[in-house]
Amino acid sequence: MFTELLSRIRTEYESGSAYQAVQMCSEALEERRRMSAAVRSTIANRSNERPDGSRDVAPLASEQRALDQLDNEILELRRLERMAEEVARQEAAGDRAETAQRRRNAEAADLSDTRGQERPADGRTPEHARADFGRPLPAGTSFRSLPGVTDAPAGSFGRYLRAMAMEDHATVAELRQIGTGTAGTGGLFPTGVLPEIFDAARAFSRVVEAGAAVIPLREGQVKAAAFVDDPVVAWRAEHGAIGESEPTLSSLTFDPKSLAVIARVSWEAMQDSGIAVDDLLTTAFAAAFAAEWDRAALLGDGTNDQPTGLDATVGVPETATVGEIDYDKLITAVSTVRGRNFRPGRLIGAVRDAAALGSLREGAGTGQYLRPPAYLEDNLPMLDTQKIPVDGGVGTDESKAYVGEWRYLVLGVRLELDVMVLREHFADTGEVGFLGHFRGDIQVMRPTAFQILDGIVPA
Repeated sequence: MFTELLSRIRTEYESGSAYQAVQMCSEALEERRRMSAAVRSTIANRSNERPDGSRDVAPLASEQRALDQLDNEILELRRLERMAEEVARQEAAGDRAETAQRRRNAEAADLSDTRGQERPADGRTPEHARADFGRPLPAGTSFRSLPGVTDAPAGSFGRYLRAMAMEDHATVAELRQIGTGTAGTGGLFPTGVLPEIFDAARAFSRVVEAGAAVIPLREGQVKAAAFVDDPVVAWRAEHGAIGESEPTLSSLTFDPKSLAVIARVSWEAMQDSGIAVDDLLTTAFAAAFAAEWDRAALLGDGTNDQPTGLDATVGVPETATVGEIDYDKLITAVSTVRGRNFRPGRLIGAVRDAAALGSLREGAGTGQYLRPPAYLEDNLPMLDTQKIPVDGGVGTDESKAYVGEWRYLVLGVRLELDVMVLREHFADTGEVGFLGHFRGDIQVMRPTAFQILDGIVPA
């Protein structure tokens, strides 16, 4: 069974045998390519010649299902192979610390398939790793794990979009039946198809990569409790009075807003019967949603029906007029957050500033690139995003960077997605458009867990 094969490959990968996992992926890919070629050969040999000399090579329904299944399996194996190859390269270089971090990053991004995970005999995940609405998704857990979500085949999101555009009613009906669950309506989409796009968006998001939490939301507003101040503890003498201290709590409300995107694809691409087209559609939507997710989480000002991000959240400390970025200024920012009893993670900054930081060199004419200080080993390399502008401030050349304990930045996501097919709107350019929108909100649970570096200028 394919799921058993995936489980064996993941076991090799997670146990540190990345090279063996690559070998297993390569062998499985070769076998499936041979199987696909055999099915296509059967179709071609059975084809009938038309009067004009062309040949009718329409596959039978069973053959098309077999090809679709093989295409999906090849896509899954390629993804695992790429992940294992990256870790294998790090292992071969002997950098064990970087290997461990790379494995954690790859596993965090690998959110599109949890079917190979081992589960207890009752089929339930451990309590600490169980996914549910209203609580953060555990690391490495897919939206597929939510209660009431029926698992649809990999690649179903892009396939569903293409079927809608091509008015392939049979495929639409098939996927709606497979993906129907009890978690929600899913808008125009069946619930089971949606985890793929939301998991892919998480993999693209920089704030999620840094450690921001993602909470699936049900309908309506959702309230969550947040600490404003920690309780105070004190030593006491025997028989001495015990001092009372209560943590200060506040209530945060997730009020989902609508985020919309339009993706355009040429009719020629839509008519290609390949898994790459379906994957392209999924990637286009996921990357667009993730980029705006990041922008709103960092820069959202709460106006015009957008969420409130770190910039506009009351109580988030800020360092003004940073100037040219260097390691000393980053150490100051990180130590400031640590001094508030938080554990800051990766820095997030503009593409320009991440490049400038990586270009720092030693003096005295050696020209060697500077190694990051050991103090910043948990914070670098900086995660860059093009959504942070570099044209602010008086000189119109200033930018910002962010550091903090990212689990206190929470992205609330409603497991729904509406998509409209725009056939006429882009007809003059030979394209079809997809207008999609989902609803979510962003909350900062502990403002003092972060530090904003403002006024960064180019070197």
